[in-house]
Amino acid sequence: MFHDSKSIFASKTIWGGGAALAAGALGLLGYAVSPADQAALVRVALDLVAASARSTAGSRRPSASGKPWDCIGRP
Repeated sequence: MFHDSKSIFASKTIWGGGAALAAGALGLLGYAVSPADQAALVRVALDLVAASARSTAGSRRPSASGKPWDCIGRP
């Protein structure tokens, strides 16, 4: 059976739904949030959750750049 479970905060579905709700709320306020921005937000959230899980598990290995939010495109 399934004995190994992950936190609800490690779920891409949960973060994707939250990003969609946030984009909708910002849209009502006149802001435009692209699907690419929503996807980047989900990646950042999942990277932060994974980094937090690693640090609480005793592993202090940083990401390749040292910054989990570097998945957001920069010019």
